[in-house]
Amino acid sequence: MKRILVAGVSGAIGGALTEALLERDKESVMVGLCRDPAKVSEPLRSHSRLTLLAWDAEDSQAPDAVARALGKIIPAPEGMDTFIYAAGLLHDGAMFPEKRLEELKAESLSRAFAVNASGFALLVRALLPVCHCTPAQPILC
Repeated sequence: MKRILVAGVSGAIGGALTEALLERDKESVMVGLCRDPAKVSEPLRSHSRLTLLAWDAEDSQAPDAVARALGKIIPAPEGMDTFIYAAGLLHDGAMFPEKRLEELKAESLSRAFAVNASGFALLVRALLPVCHCTPAQPILC
């Protein structure tokens, strides 16, 4: 049985990957991470082999909370086989992709970096004890 974690399950890419993986491997067990589990599509929210956990890539404390919650769901000796990072931020609310240098805003750059770069790195660090990925089976992102 494969144990797969998808960060960004409420987005279009993360949701589609999760649906495809659940369909492809009828034995897999999945954990989906997202800011608001209520925003995950209904078929995924009610799927018996998917557990949803709230996680915000902008919150530096969130990865450790996810690791603790995972420890209650999946015993550490079993661990996760695959980790997919499908979270990303290009625009949100008043934040838009900049087209000119004059449009750059420090707040927007900080948010994008928190979700797209440091959010990933901090989550990987927190998940290392429960990931059983090897060089032949790398962490996917």
